[in-house]
Amino acid sequence: MRTVLKTAPVADAITRDEIKTAGFINHDQDDSYIDALIPITTAWVENYTGRSLIDQEWYIYYNAQEFKNIMALSTFNVNSINEVVYYDTENNEVAIPATDYSLLNESLVFGSSYYPTYAGSLRTFDSIRVDVSTGYGAASTDMPSEINQGLILFALHQLKRGENMAEGTLSKVPDGLDSLLMNHKKRLSWL
Repeated sequence: MRTVLKTAPVADAITRDEIKTAGFINHDQDDSYIDALIPITTAWVENYTGRSLIDQEWYIYYNAQEFKNIMALSTFNVNSINEVVYYDTENNEVAIPATDYSLLNESLVFGSSYYPTYAGSLRTFDSIRVDVSTGYGAASTDMPSEINQGLILFALHQLKRGENMAEGTLSKVPDGLDSLLMNHKKRLSWL
């Protein structure tokens, strides 16, 4: 399985003004550094929680040997399945009708009549492409407040520490961040 970002979020999960207000920062000398922290902080929180924060779309590709009647969609928090296609041994793209699959507990479930029909006619690699929508909403105000607070706490912690962004290193996680985010961590679901 591999994932490819199809449509990036149209908004940032937090803004420079939110960080500056929470940190009582009333000057502009750190603005470029704060701007650089925003995508890094967002990526860290998304990886930690296993959830997309702002709406985005992903392609999830599965190889032929991964094809089962129930397939875990391990990419972030899946809100909907937009499309499922498979590629046959001659590389033809074939759309699977939406009536032949469903989303259940963040897993793709194929109908019993559909699954065995095409299992033997798939190309070996990137055999199935699933187009999914993920995220809490289109704006940062759609996220749970604990996640917003966690983003700001993490960004302020990095700002205070003055990490060298060119090296891409971040300091240890600030106290309290785990408590803010723990209830929003994606958990494995079993059907």
